[in-house]
Amino acid sequence: MNRVVLSFVCAAIAASAAYGEDKTATAALQKKGLARASDYFVIAAEAKVARGLAALQTARGNLIAAMSKQKRFDAEKEESRKLKIMLTQERLQISSRLPFVSAVNDHNVLVSRLNQITDQLNLIGQTTDNGETVRELASETGRAREEFLQRLIDFRALVDESTTLYGVLAKDPEVTAAIAAINNSGKVKFKLGPTKAFQNAVATLQKLEKMIQTETIALRNENNVFWVDVVINGKLAKPMVFDTGAGIVLLPADFATQAGLKPSESDPVINLSVADGRKVKGRMMTLKSIKVGKFTVSNVECAVLPPEMADAPPLLGGTFLKNFNYKISPDQAKLTLSLINDPSADSKGEGGGQGTRKTKGKR
Repeated sequence: MNRVVLSFVCAAIAASAAYGEDKTATAALQKKGLARASDYFVIAAEAKVARGLAALQTARGNLIAAMSKQKRFDAEKEESRKLKIMLTQERLQISSRLPFVSAVNDHNVLVSRLNQITDQLNLIGQTTDNGETVRELASETGRAREEFLQRLIDFRALVDESTTLYGVLAKDPEVTAAIAAINNSGKVKFKLGPTKAFQNAVATLQKLEKMIQTETIALRNENNVFWVDVVINGKLAKPMVFDTGAGIVLLPADFATQAGLKPSESDPVINLSVADGRKVKGRMMTLKSIKVGKFTVSNVECAVLPPEMADAPPLLGGTFLKNFNYKISPDQAKLTLSLINDPSADSKGEGGGQGTRKTKGKR
């Protein structure tokens, strides 16, 4: 056999041996649940991680949209509230002047302005005092927040499970030997996952998790009514009823006085239903802040009850609670509040803000 033919035969034998070794090693890795992906051997869960990240980002986008809609509505409502106060004050001033104006023309000008103010106030009421819109927006934001949190929890569980499995496989001598055998038989050098895409997904998850703040707070159960300690305007410490059914923070007159609120005729009137079924009229006002646990919410809309409703309890309602996901454990008398800082702070979803415009958590 000449030298050329011998070299060819030797090369063919080596290639055949290498191919056989490659097939054997690949089969061994497949039994471990590994498959080739580019220059990696990866677990099947890598595909689930990719889908999980996509679902998480979609949930984040939905939350951003819901929170943005809520913020726009709240901003418009706040501007309307200020305008209503200004117009009401003007109406009071005109009404007090009117009896002393004798000139017919001046009198008519003032009456015309009063009519304009009334029309403006009625229009503002029609566009902003829509309780159904308030409830729908709060519900939409709540659902989006809950979905995002659940996706985050599920994705964290998947990532942890996958990371643990990769750790086990990295220490498996059969896996190490199989990958080494494949690398010895070819030009492409393979590695055990996780892939860069997986690592990027983990980094994104960690940044999104930093947006979440959670605290468990003690409640007091009095005849199946749960009370929670709050701090009003940074100085007044008071217990309030934690009421998920109340759409607004509700304050008795004496409580409001202690908090520095003094309702006047310029504050908008709101129709209220109290726990015993009575229908009353309250005044819409704004608390500078409410703090529960480590969380402080600024500029909280509230309703102040008339003095004759002194026996009504103060309710921590929706205008505070809409900022959180919350869960009550009745048996343990515990409240868990979860705050999501502004998820739109980073347009790629790879970072978290330090707090929303009106809401902040203090560690």
